[in-house]
Amino acid sequence: MLTKDWIFYGKKKRHLVQLGHSPYSGELIVRLNGINLFEDTLNTEETEKEFNFFVDDELCIIAIKRAPDQTFAYSFVSPDYSTSTTGKRRKLIDYLQKAGFAFFSLFFIGLLGFIFYQFISTNQKGNNDLSAGGIITTAYITHVANATIYYKFSVNGKTYRGQTNANLQNEEALAPSTALPIIVNGQFEVLFASNNPNKHLLYFDQPSAAQLDYYRIAAREACLKNTELHTFVSHNNKEVYCDCLYHYMYINYNLEGVAFLYHQNAAPNRLHQYNTNSFKTLMQSPLQQEIIDICSETFEKKPN
Repeated sequence: MLTKDWIFYGKKKRHLVQLGHSPYSGELIVRLNGINLFEDTLNTEETEKEFNFFVDDELCIIAIKRAPDQTFAYSFVSPDYSTSTTGKRRKLIDYLQKAGFAFFSLFFIGLLGFIFYQFISTNQKGNNDLSAGGIITTAYITHVANATIYYKFSVNGKTYRGQTNANLQNEEALAPSTALPIIVNGQFEVLFASNNPNKHLLYFDQPSAAQLDYYRIAAREACLKNTELHTFVSHNNKEVYCDCLYHYMYINYNLEGVAFLYHQNAAPNRLHQYNTNSFKTLMQSPLQQEIIDICSETFEKKPN
């Protein structure tokens, strides 16, 4: 059954007027606010029919017309609102509500468009200078030539390459930001633009887990070679002690603590910040004394 709905704005309230029609059986039903007013049939020989009724003292007319091609037209030919002041006011309120909803919809669509535009603009800017950030992946050091570091990384199966500078100390390439050694197969984070990986930055201060493990072993070796400090630790316990120093110094000082450990045997004229003198000074600090106590608490003798 086909249905058609209208709203009639009466004196007291809005009214729902409905028409149901079955083109095959000709059955017709007219309802007011869900209550049947008329049940009739449009016979095959009839081309039109009307239903007249009053709502809030207003005459309402529903008309059904059959076209030659056997299609039907339905109309509510009465005034679609009461001629009373109350009815007119209700229609105006409904109109304003619809207009307000339309305005809000347009405003919301415009806001989404603005946000999308800002996202695109920001993304494009990020593709040019990475000021808006990017995507992180792992880069691998492929070659170290004096103070030049060569590296590569992959994005969606494609390899990208780059190079950057390092500090050269006694033929050893050191990262400018950490003063830690850079070797072939070293792994560090690289930040690249999502739509243009050729725009990227390598972060030596963001080593991978494998790179950190390399630093731990290198720091341990430097610690084991130090014949002036750590003498209170027996040879059998020194490796465990050095690993303990690395653990707590990394927790408290991050990569700076690792650099102190790695360069603890370096001559003072080699590196200004990290050398044997700066390491001795650090070892006398209150925090470092606590770390030494923790790492040596299982040994027979502690340092003074």
